[in-house]
Amino acid sequence: MFVARKSELRILREAYDSDDSQFIAVYGRRRVGKTLLIREAFRGAFTFQHTGLTQGGPQEQHFAFGSALEDAGLPGPQTPSSWLEAFKLLKRVVDASDMKRKVVFIDELSWMDTSRSGLVTALEWFWNSWASARDDIVLVVCASATSWMLGKVVHNKGGLYNRLTRQIELRPFTLGECEQLVHAKGIEMSRSQMIECYMVMGGVPYYWNILQKGLGVAQNIDAMFFAEGAPLSSEFVYLFASLAKPRIAG
Repeated sequence: MFVARKSELRILREAYDSDDSQFIAVYGRRRVGKTLLIREAFRGAFTFQHTGLTQGGPQEQHFAFGSALEDAGLPGPQTPSSWLEAFKLLKRVVDASDMKRKVVFIDELSWMDTSRSGLVTALEWFWNSWASARDDIVLVVCASATSWMLGKVVHNKGGLYNRLTRQIELRPFTLGECEQLVHAKGIEMSRSQMIECYMVMGGVPYYWNILQKGLGVAQNIDAMFFAEGAPLSSEFVYLFASLAKPRIAG
């Protein structure tokens, strides 16, 4: 379920409606809704989309990217031997598209950057030597590894220096935004119960989306984190170790 994020949606939709090619970085902690935001903004109208593999080595990453190229219409089989070759093939996919705006969405970009992968160099080449010279491309790169995105893309001191046209750091929901989500799900919850939940889950939309209608706060937390087969049992320690300071503002 999608609520809030009005300013972020506006940034992405204005990029889509612009007369120039756009290079956008979206980053923020896991489960904060980055992928959902991008899909909502472009309504799923991607010329090409790909998500990096969590644990994949170079061969697995290249194979998965090649498979995504085939899904986008490139005749297969395609397994690039390097990221430079992968982005060369991506140019063919974009050239073959008859879409007015060619939205290229690469999710979890940091996962694709294995040791000495050459990924950032290939991305730099794709944008600087080709995509930026056109007027119809919207390149969106996304990562949950904020430090990687800041170091390798946003604050890049090499060929990607100052190349981004827009960037979005997607933050957890405020308490008021969590309340919007709860109401949209048809869940009745008092303000004190909202604060209880916020103290446990912070403003992570993914967690709030799992709340079940008809259960109290304690019952929901038990069902989410502690019961047999709980969907978030493996994330319990991670959640409390990684939550930033909650934003209480409505």
